Amino acid sequence: ATAIWLQTMVPLTAGDTVELQGYFRVADGYFAADHTSFWGCKIG
Repeated sequence: ATAIWLQTMVPLTAGDTVELQGYFRVADGYFAADHTSFWGCKIG
């Protein structure tokens, strides 16, 4: 199996929006987002 980890930190100010899109097989991917960062991981 192969695991790829990507992480990006972006500064946000009031009114900014972040869009994160991904295409994964069922149960392969997970995205989480909050006010100051976003991340995704894919295993397989």
